[in-house]
Amino acid sequence: MTSINYRYFNLALCLLTFLLFGCFGGGKKNKSDQVEERIKESELMQLDSLGVYKQDAFFDSSQPFYPMQETIGGIQMEIAELRAKVLDYESRIRNQNTNLESLNKIQFPHLTHEIELTNGTLVNGNIIQENSDRMIVKTQIGQLTIDKSNVATIKNISPNIPDIQFQGDATDEIYPDKRVFSGVVFNDGFRRADYVRVIYKLWSEKTELIGIDSSFVDGTKIIYRSGVIADTAVEPGYTAEFNVTVEADSSLVRYITREIKWNTFE
Repeated sequence: MTSINYRYFNLALCLLTFLLFGCFGGGKKNKSDQVEERIKESELMQLDSLGVYKQDAFFDSSQPFYPMQETIGGIQMEIAELRAKVLDYESRIRNQNTNLESLNKIQFPHLTHEIELTNGTLVNGNIIQENSDRMIVKTQIGQLTIDKSNVATIKNISPNIPDIQFQGDATDEIYPDKRVFSGVVFNDGFRRADYVRVIYKLWSEKTELIGIDSSFVDGTKIIYRSGVIADTAVEPGYTAEFNVTVEADSSLVRYITREIKWNTFE
């Protein structure tokens, strides 16, 4: 009887413990908590259907907060393109200057004739051959054969070169050991003469050279491309004075010669 009561006592104790666990929660949720959880699950399902809580919609700290219009790589590419354009531009300018320098070095033949045709066309060149019917003219672009029936007039063209000449006789001052010559030169050409120099030579009775000297004229001041500044130029139609001293024994001088030298520069 005692063992049976002990068994019933243990059984009753287990039932009581089970009932107490169920009443006080025992890891289970009450009705209010269950209702709240269902509401939250329903809201999450609705938000998920709208794409609000999708994983790819969350903020990614590895990406910029706002879209950048230009990246560093794009800026570097634009700088490289700009540098290439500048180099190409400088190369074109350099080639252009080289072409201009080469063009300036070309020596075009002097044109001696201006031929006007009956239709008003002007042909500048050199007549190298002609007969009663035709003429062959050498121009800067080649040779042309022209029928004389088509020719209205033919004019001679003055050369585009300097022509420095003495203007009258020079003053000759005679000293025992030297001769001093003073005078004027003028440019009768159609181009400026540069570094104009007058040369005097003194000769003996036996045609021996006993004295020679030269001097640059006192002309127009010019700044040349090389940076050199000189006042020895004579413009077309202008004059310049000179003064040359030649050291020699004046008693031996029998005759005198003189000449003019010049250059042409841009």
